[in-house]
Amino acid sequence: MNLPERVEWLEKKLIAAAVTEAQGNMTRAARALGISRQLLQYKMRRYSES
Repeated sequence: MNLPERVEWLEKKLIAAAVTEAQGNMTRAARALGISRQLLQYKMRRYSES
């Protein structure tokens, strides 16, 4: 894996863990990740397409 692939892999894992921890609450998951809810939703859509 090259660096961009590793970063994407780690980001996916962190997002999944935050959403699980927040029991599906996107606002709480985004807050835990330090990003906006909109950015979290964008990243989730982007990663579900790839």
